[in-house]
Amino acid sequence: MLGRVFRYQGWLWRALNTLTDILALSVLWLLCSIPVLTLGAATTALYDSVVRCIRYKQSGPYERFFRTFKNELVPGLLLTLLWGAVAAFGLWMLALLRQYSAEAPTAMAAGAAYYVALILPLGAICWVFPILSRCAMSFGALNKTALKFAAGHLPSTVVLVLMTAEIARLSVRWLFPLAFMPAVLMLLWSLFTEPAFKKHGAGIAAETERENTENAADASEKE
Repeated sequence: MLGRVFRYQGWLWRALNTLTDILALSVLWLLCSIPVLTLGAATTALYDSVVRCIRYKQSGPYERFFRTFKNELVPGLLLTLLWGAVAAFGLWMLALLRQYSAEAPTAMAAGAAYYVALILPLGAICWVFPILSRCAMSFGALNKTALKFAAGHLPSTVVLVLMTAEIARLSVRWLFPLAFMPAVLMLLWSLFTEPAFKKHGAGIAAETERENTENAADASEKE
């Protein structure tokens, strides 16, 4: 029985490999995000490697992480500047409204409305990096698509924002969740983003099918 448990490709071995990948990819994301401006590229690489290699069991998670990080470094930097500024301004305004609400109860309604208004830009941030990992688009088209997904899949967007905010809060407060929560968050994101991608023809299964068709066509031409 122990042999079946501990044998190569047994369930315990697979679980340990998955746990190791979650920890290692989270640490890689943390290290690559230290310059701050590389946060977008690191998040894109983390989502790509976690979804493909942990959720869909493809091989080479670390090679994929570094390859995606390198390929998406420039657009990831531009997205970090754009959406980082949007998020910083939005959260700063929120802090001001919370302060005014404490001093003037009549401002509470404005604060509540602002919370709702923040969902769309913060949600677009949660969508834009998974979209970057999956689709080749111009910078403008990428941001428009992220906003469309955020608005078109609003229930999922609300969940993405709330999950991300709570995990960020826990990570800042306790620090140790940073060792594993980034990769776990990407897995949680994928529960909502991947069905949307599949609906729009950009799912992993559809992509794999297209690659197989192209490979078969190339093989037929060579024959």
